Amino acid sequence: MARIYQSISQNMSQRLELRPKMLQSLHLLSLPILELELHLKQELVTNPLLELQDEEPEETEKIEETEAPETESEETGELAKALEDAAQLSEVLDQWNDYHGD
Repeated sequence: MARIYQSISQNMSQRLELRPKMLQSLHLLSLPILELELHLKQELVTNPLLELQDEEPEETEKIEETEAPETESEETGELAKALEDAAQLSEVLDQWNDYHGD
């Protein structure tokens, strides 16, 4: 006679999966300087959302850090500008995630 058995089991396991973004990060970290520069230039050409910003001399950065705003209106103006920039960057990041999430 054939016997029929029913059983339920539950297993738990951990595993590490490298996502495409993680693989890209690892690839970029492993590139030598010249190849990294070449790769970045190619990305600038192919991706219209990217743009290159010229670096300012270090002296002007140090001067800007040491100078304090003279009035509260300057502080609020700078704060408003920083918040506006953060909002714009957030929108771009959301669009980027939407585009690459699909």
